[in-house]
Amino acid sequence: MYAIQQLNQKPNLEIWGIVSNGDYWQFAFLKGNIFRKCKNHYVIENLDEIYNFIVGHLKNTLK
Repeated sequence: MYAIQQLNQKPNLEIWGIVSNGDYWQFAFLKGNIFRKCKNHYVIENLDEIYNFIVGHLKNTLK
């Protein structure tokens, strides 16, 4: 995430990170030097929850 920030030369650009081990999904965000990791993890069987999380965060980001 830090490397993407540096490559884009936009340190205040919010970068999303998504990690999955195949069963669980976790999300994190980096903006400037602030790293936020979501406490919740999501399972692939609940695609609606993953979708709603992503869409909800996109809506908040684009305001």
